[in-house]
Amino acid sequence: MLIEQLETSNATVSIDAMGCQSDIADQIAKKEGRYLLSFKMNQPNTYDLVDKMFKIKQVHSESDTENMHGKRYEFRECSVINLTV
Repeated sequence: MLIEQLETSNATVSIDAMGCQSDIADQIAKKEGRYLLSFKMNQPNTYDLVDKMFKIKQVHSESDTENMHGKRYEFRECSVINLTV
């Protein structure tokens, strides 16, 4: 797996929803790295858990964007919390 080949100690790894798997996050953490993971509503259990964490933890940073791509409207929102396991 590619993540095993990367030097992630003292680094932050950003992964989109396609790579949002617990084993990937575990590998990064074991190598003393940090990670940013993207979640979508099509994973309801994981999404609900993350949503609850954002309601009880202080948000450190927020950003959003709006775009039109042809006839498709996109709204993206990014919020960051610090969760030490």
